[in-house]
Amino acid sequence: MKARAIAGGVELVLDPEEAGFVRSLPDYLDGLGDDQDDPAVRRLTPIIHPDDDDASAEFDRFVGPALADERREDRDLVATAIQAGTTRLTTEEAEAVLRVVGEVRLALAARHGLLDDPGGSMPEPSASSPRAQMVIHHLGWMMEQITEALVAGL
Repeated sequence: MKARAIAGGVELVLDPEEAGFVRSLPDYLDGLGDDQDDPAVRRLTPIIHPDDDDASAEFDRFVGPALADERREDRDLVATAIQAGTTRLTTEEAEAVLRVVGEVRLALAARHGLLDDPGGSMPEPSASSPRAQMVIHHLGWMMEQITEALVAGL
């Protein structure tokens, strides 16, 4: 993947395999479901007020539907806008791609016990998760490339 700033956004150049991978990210997120026993679900839908059930329920009632709608819009955009070859994205579309890639990265890290430590570094690779860690690092690199292109366009 290559990302570069263009007027009003970012241009991505992806080979067919990478474009297919990025387009598949929304499917991964959609497949998570809502089982709070799943560490990925817990990471993406944390309890905002763990010591106050009423406050958490109120937050979820007021914010939950809007957040779900925004996430759905981001996922739909990624599934349809990303193409092999050159894809031109507005700043807002590029930010949506960043959100989806970031959500997948967090979900994978949670499922594989590879959460960032407070210092921001990834733990050492483990025998049980080398593939997951490789994908997490690749997603982070993609986020870095898109972010650098967005910043360069300021």
